[in-house]
Amino acid sequence: RTLGLAPIASETNFVYFAVGRDGRRVFDALLRLGVIVRHIEGRMIRVTIGQAEENKTFLAALGQVLQAG
Repeated sequence: RTLGLAPIASETNFVYFAVGRDGRRVFDALLRLGVIVRHIEGRMIRVTIGQAEENKTFLAALGQVLQAG
């Protein structure tokens, strides 16, 4: 939410949300940074909830990717 994204409510161990741009490009950029997520379709990606340090790494990488445009 601090990145301006709104997750879809879920009762699972992953978060599903729109990234506000081509989700495939966000997926590819995260993968180049060593962060594996799942591109669902369009602007949507799915992220499995991990350990605290993994979550921090993901959020930092996502922030970097979104800032780069």
